[in-house]
Amino acid sequence: MLENLLLQIPFMDEARVKLVMDAFLPMVEAAVLVSIPLAIASFIIGMAIAVGVALIRVTPVNGMLHRIALAIVKVYGANLGGVLRLTGDRCVY
Repeated sequence: MLENLLLQIPFMDEARVKLVMDAFLPMVEAAVLVSIPLAIASFIIGMAIAVGVALIRVTPVNGMLHRIALAIVKVYGANLGGVLRLTGDRCVY
């Protein structure tokens, strides 16, 4: 059925339809096996960074190690904010 629909497109011939049909399943398989786990992993890593930064910024400053971590977090936040502003300025909606 899908082959018949593809054959109705003006630039599709039987060889191109076969190529599309042969490539479709590997692309779907790669999407499920690679893209989704990468998205989940990046979400988890991002959440861990966000929670860590939030905890460092919220807890009161007690020792030298906390002051160093707070300085790193402030630099990270300033740089991340600048990157987001740069990329947001160049987005065309």
